[in-house]
Amino acid sequence: MANEVQSTGNLVVVVGLYQKNITLEIQGNLIQAVGAGVGFTHAVRENKLVEAIGDLLQTIGNSLQSISGIIEKEEKVDASLLDYTGAWIQAGGAIISAIHLTIENETHKNYYYEYYNLVY
Repeated sequence: MANEVQSTGNLVVVVGLYQKNITLEIQGNLIQAVGAGVGFTHAVRENKLVEAIGDLLQTIGNSLQSISGIIEKEEKVDASLLDYTGAWIQAGGAIISAIHLTIENETHKNYYYEYYNLVY
């Protein structure tokens, strides 16, 4: 469910960028942050430290991007440095999550190949 929420938020951001609508960008980043937060909660419950770190970084990054959008919209101040910082933090979290997922999938794939005597 967490990934679906994040994907929905990403789509809202893309629509906001396409329509030059900062409100949609802010909302999309907040939706992504909620999705990553849901993933973080699940990872903590399952004691998956690497997954939790990746999701936490994505939550922080998306939240910073939302805050930068709010600052730019409400205070008419350039908050691009905060936006870039959030984007890099979010990207770092996504990379950590992708590496973790790749390793986890390879581990399961190898288990099934060995269990069912499959060749790859």
